[in-house]
Amino acid sequence: IAVRNGLWWTLAAAPALATLAARKASPLAPERPRRGHLVVVGGLVALAVIFSPWTRPQLLEDDTPVAAAAYLRDHDLPGNMLNSQHYGSYLEWAAPASPTFLDSRIELFPPGLWADYQRLVAARPGWTALLERYGIGHVVLDAGRHAPLRRALESAAGWEVAHRDDRAVVYARRGPTG
Repeated sequence: IAVRNGLWWTLAAAPALATLAARKASPLAPERPRRGHLVVVGGLVALAVIFSPWTRPQLLEDDTPVAAAAYLRDHDLPGNMLNSQHYGSYLEWAAPASPTFLDSRIELFPPGLWADYQRLVAARPGWTALLERYGIGHVVLDAGRHAPLRRALESAAGWEVAHRDDRAVVYARRGPTG
């Protein structure tokens, strides 16, 4: 489903394509496609049609934070954003003016950042210092996850719920960010 998977398919297809490219057809009698080749090509075409976005009834998952992204686009919120990691890729696309803290490309982020993220979403001791360290001025959380941080922000001085829907909650800092 992810665009970056195209790289893996390209790598997997390279040996087969190299074999086909290396074959030389006889100039007198061109080689006819074998039945097996036609079956494989037909299967690939069928998969491309089945998995194309035009044949899917819904492009977005049910938990995609569409309204929260619209809120981010329409409001100039303070500081940097902390977001639920699984919202990151969508928010990067739907609200590009609000850079994400993390996204689904887990291999790109150093272990220390992941440890800080885990401390933040669990509201473990030191979480407020991390908010200051990263200059976090607004937070976008899944409405059904990260209950410790949601409770902590709702009771913390200087934070307010800026937007809430059935999928996401956006918290915004009331004062200046660090």
